[in-house]
Amino acid sequence: MDLDKTLAFIEKYARGYIGYLLAFFGEPSKEPTADPVADDPLNTILIFSLLSAFLGSNFDYFATQGKFPPGDFLIARVSVEFAYWVAMSVLLLGALRLLRVRCTAMSLLLIVLSVAPVAYALGGYIGYLMRFISRAWASEAESPYWAYATIVGVQLVAFGSYMPLYVGRIAGIGRTRTAVISVFAFAVYLCVQLYYMVSWLHPGTSK
Repeated sequence: MDLDKTLAFIEKYARGYIGYLLAFFGEPSKEPTADPVADDPLNTILIFSLLSAFLGSNFDYFATQGKFPPGDFLIARVSVEFAYWVAMSVLLLGALRLLRVRCTAMSLLLIVLSVAPVAYALGGYIGYLMRFISRAWASEAESPYWAYATIVGVQLVAFGSYMPLYVGRIAGIGRTRTAVISVFAFAVYLCVQLYYMVSWLHPGTSK
């Protein structure tokens, strides 16, 4: 691959990723069959979600540790986050089946990957900024706590605000079942956040 093709490739996915981030803040499509993964042989949304996991992990680690993560940690963290999003989609699929809502596993995975990775990257980046901003009123030792609280807060707000919008596009789900699934998804998300928080505040207690 020559330089021109490499630059074109980077530009293509950079533009696409920016569009992926901006689409998060817009109104999701009401067409449940509009599956980017199914329609795109490159599985673009999967690539973008992994990129969000990569960016979020870097920013998250710097916000709380004051340095960027080593390569082995980064690979492990990206893998864990992606596996967590897949597991969440499986849990939500089970809940939908109990509520007798028809939805394909791929469509639900796309919903989760349209919300959770962006919330993760957004929280990590704003927490990274808070690491520096908080020095205006906090000490060096206190700034990681401000950064971590910001990460958790932003991620919870972003996930809790946008998950109902994306769940609501499932055909025939209705408002009541949208609310039930959204609350269930937020509860799972909150429990995982609390687990991470305990692990960070008290290393070793979660082992």
